[in-house]
Amino acid sequence: FNLDRSAYEFTAKSSDKEKSDTKAAILNKDFRQAITFGFDRSAYNSQAVGKDAATYSLRNTLVPPTFVSTSKGDFGSLVTENLKSYGSQWSDVNLADAQDGLYNKDKAKASIEKAKSELQAQGVSFPIHLDVPVEQTNEVQVQKVSSMKQSIEDSLGTDNVIIDIKKENHDDYYRTSFFAQSAEQEDYDISVASGWGPDYTDPSTFLDI
Repeated sequence: FNLDRSAYEFTAKSSDKEKSDTKAAILNKDFRQAITFGFDRSAYNSQAVGKDAATYSLRNTLVPPTFVSTSKGDFGSLVTENLKSYGSQWSDVNLADAQDGLYNKDKAKASIEKAKSELQAQGVSFPIHLDVPVEQTNEVQVQKVSSMKQSIEDSLGTDNVIIDIKKENHDDYYRTSFFAQSAEQEDYDISVASGWGPDYTDPSTFLDI
């Protein structure tokens, strides 16, 4: 998620109201959770590796769950225990690798309804349009983002959320995502252009990015 977007060179939004509504939605925790629970990561990954291998490389946390351990357990188990305080929807989430522990349409629908109630009270109009860029010549990436669009819109309903896929050329895609020199250059609402390797053995090497 781009939490404070200011660049709109590549967007499907047609008004300042749509821009401000999208920003308000993204800053709403229940809205972000709705997207999280409504996204079928296995289907997304299968576009690159096929259905049989789709879950093998899935991860449910930014930090690998077994990256570090304490006397009370590994990072994943500690986070799992703390997630319970976020609400009942997190009590049964499995953060282990190689499975999709987050995709749940019922939880997605409950979260979007709560978010919608809160946001409409603030004057936000639905549906929320989310720009997701993709490099137009990367066929696999286009298929993956199309799968992402399908699962999120199916889970939440297009009366609530619409994923607008923005196909960009190579240079534009990279300068506004991977190689953006500042936050102001990041031109998207959600980006799948990510990748990180740890520099040292502490969760902060991931979390501080």
